[in-house]
Amino acid sequence: MTFVYKDGQSGKKKAFTISAEEFIRRFLQHVLPKGFCKVRYYGLFSAGQRQALQRVHQVLGVPVGSSEPQPETSEAQLRQPNIRCPACNRQMQRASVLRPINPWREDDRNRSPPS
Repeated sequence: MTFVYKDGQSGKKKAFTISAEEFIRRFLQHVLPKGFCKVRYYGLFSAGQRQALQRVHQVLGVPVGSSEPQPETSEAQLRQPNIRCPACNRQMQRASVLRPINPWREDDRNRSPPS
């Protein structure tokens, strides 16, 4: 099987010949296992928006590329967050907590991500 691709370094089109089995093997390396979800980065986290993301970090005062560990959230903070509604200034109450999907856990195998 022969296919044409564009070389990333030179920008030229090149032909590449491999067996059908090798093509299928390489193609299937990109297929995610059942229960996994492909992460796509849009908006400020996309590759083309790095300068905009750096600007947001500057405005918010967040150090860019900080390798410092984030502070742990205590159980008390998780139970009773002190978050106020921006419209009416009342304290907001948590309705539920979503836990991450674990594809190795039996209960999570048939559960889809929240939409």
